[in-house]
Amino acid sequence: MQIECPRCNNPVTVRDRDAGTTYRCGMCGRSFVVPADIARKGRPHQLSTFPVASLVLLHYITAGMFSVIYLNLLHDKMPQLRRSDPSATVAVGLSFVPGLNLIWFFFTYYRLCVRINEQRRFNGLPETAPTTLSAAVALLTLGGALAYVFPAPGLVVLGVLVLIVMPIFAGMVQNSINGLVEGPAVPAVSI
Repeated sequence: MQIECPRCNNPVTVRDRDAGTTYRCGMCGRSFVVPADIARKGRPHQLSTFPVASLVLLHYITAGMFSVIYLNLLHDKMPQLRRSDPSATVAVGLSFVPGLNLIWFFFTYYRLCVRINEQRRFNGLPETAPTTLSAAVALLTLGGALAYVFPAPGLVVLGVLVLIVMPIFAGMVQNSINGLVEGPAVPAVSI
């Protein structure tokens, strides 16, 4: 895609994945941040609807494993707009690396919500993916690691995460996706 260098106004060709990164103009040699909105021209998302109730039910049946894997697989269904946008392989893989996963959950769920909200914004919809709740999920996951040192409080934190917060988070994310895929309701035209 071509944009103008904000310094010298010469045309610069950038890739969609360069959105939000620093880019050096070949003409004037000065750096600038590529606007994030150029990503709109990227490939369309491949998201699909999924019943929220089924997602929550599968979360409980699998003790939370379905939600962790399913949410991380969604990264491959959206265009990669930044170099740091993870693939599904990386997102799922790092979720199961002991120790590292405690930090990874802060990034992967937050970035998932940001990416969904970008797609919603590009389609003229309000941003409804719960970015703030993603931090709560990550904090509770980190708090659940206390179970290794302090079993009773750690298990309580894990119980709150698995039984309450994670299903709510997963349901809100899927509801945002369903609204994005279905699009805004078009009013009926009467003749």
